[in-house]
Amino acid sequence: MMHTTHHFQQRVNQRGISQKMIDCVLQFGLWKGDKCLISRKLAQALIGQWQTLLQDPKRRLKTELLWSEAGRKEQEAWLVCMKKIADKGGVVVVMSQGVLITSYNYTGMRSM
Repeated sequence: MMHTTHHFQQRVNQRGISQKMIDCVLQFGLWKGDKCLISRKLAQALIGQWQTLLQDPKRRLKTELLWSEAGRKEQEAWLVCMKKIADKGGVVVVMSQGVLITSYNYTGMRSM
């Protein structure tokens, strides 16, 4: 478990961002400075890839090693989480020196 600030805990509770979503963003998101994000577009692309892999596990796609090493139930949990992120329009997590500072719904590059 990463260190979090009181501010971080307040914000994720206010914004309906689950710990699984935070983990998903940190595992599969794009880093831009101290911010890690998954936009709706990226979430939808990953959902498409993962659904293909669940239907035909022998296919090789450009996905993280973590996905191929996870069990089917864990893969399905990542997929559900990614769908929730896509429904929110994306999620951003801000981390500095190993401490989670805040998290918010992604609203486009202006929020970066």
